[in-house]
Amino acid sequence: MSQDRFPESVWVWICCNLRSCNKGRQIQDIQQHRTRTATEMQSSYRPMENLPLQGVTGDGTVVVPMPEHPKDYIVWSMSTLYFGNPFCLGLLAFYFSVKSRDRKMVGDLTGAKSYGSTACCINGWALGLIIVTAIIIIIAVAVLVSAVTSYAPKYYSNYPNRY
Repeated sequence: MSQDRFPESVWVWICCNLRSCNKGRQIQDIQQHRTRTATEMQSSYRPMENLPLQGVTGDGTVVVPMPEHPKDYIVWSMSTLYFGNPFCLGLLAFYFSVKSRDRKMVGDLTGAKSYGSTACCINGWALGLIIVTAIIIIIAVAVLVSAVTSYAPKYYSNYPNRY
């Protein structure tokens, strides 16, 4: 049986009854064993800064770098598809994003990266066209409003003022 399952008093009683020896000696032996075991356990856990460096053999942790999964830009493609979709570029970007995600699920990280970069490029062009279109619309509305407000006093000057 393991010593850790019973309290210290039980071990002292067992040891003293099995061997007829000095009770104080038994207690000291048990305390030394527990202290030694605790010290060994503490020394086996090293802080992170004391781990061995590369090339040095030891009982450190082996870190295996995982390959970084390529981005598929599916959220950006869905946003482009929903909010702008100039010349159906949002739909095309969404198609390449889905293809990138499929390639990633299969395990073809090179194909996924290729489809993902194509989706990113198409999304960039679509976003640029959306921004240019929004700027043109804002300028057109501003020019139209200024033309209407400058023409209104001339048009309504022929009518009598009722108020």
